[in-house]
Parts: sequence; C-alpha cells; structure tokens
Amino acid sequence: MIELASWPDVEAALIALLDPIATTYETTPAQLTLPLIHVQAAAGIDDYITDQPRVEVTVYASTRAQARTLAEQARQTILAAPGTAPGGVLIDSAVTEVSPTRIPYDDPDVRRFRAVYRLGVRR
Repeated sequence: MIELASWPDVEAALIALLDPIATTYETTPAQLTLPLIHVQAAAGIDDYITDQPRVEVTVYASTRAQARTLAEQARQTILAAPGTAPGGVLIDSAVTEVSPTRIPYDDPDVRRFRAVYRLGVRR
C-alpha cells in the first residue's frame, strides 16, 4: 500500500492570509469582538495531486457597510493568493463559488456576510 502525505490545512492557511484584514478564527467565538472573520473548510474534491476544498468565509461587523467592505477585502485577498504560501501552504488556485452575500444574524447589532471559495492546494 502506498502511503501518501496528508493534505495541507487550508483553514490554517486562510487564517494566516486573512488575519491582517481582521482577527480570523476557525471557530466562531462565543463573545464576538467585531470585526472578525470565520473560516471553515467544507466539502471538496481531489485528484490525488491537487486537493480542491470548498471554504466558507464569514465576516462579522457592526455595520452592513463595514461587513460588506471586509468581505470584499477578503475576496480580493483570496483571489490574489495563488502562488503564495500563507501558513506554509502553497495555494495553486482560488475561485469564488458564491460571492459575499448578507446573511441575517440573531443579534441586530451584528451584520454578517458569507462567501464560498474553492482553493487548489497540493500535498
């Protein structure tokens, strides 16, 4: 049996990539200190060479304008990431699957935008 190296941690890579924009977490903290970004790897595919995980990126802020601006900054940063190695993970490709979209939140003082990206990374 051939043993292959594990796939890179894309959540850790996105935390390193997006943290300069706003504090970025892999889990949403119980107490929100706005603004913040939450990243979560979702389903994806691979071809044994390239892993293509889908990643949800959710931005939380105190106003709609701030949340939308941060979501767009995150999008432009992710789309510019191919060829870089945040957190030691080389990103080969990045595309938007779902553009930043406002998602209601239970607290009326919090605004939230979520987007979905597909990244390409190798072992």
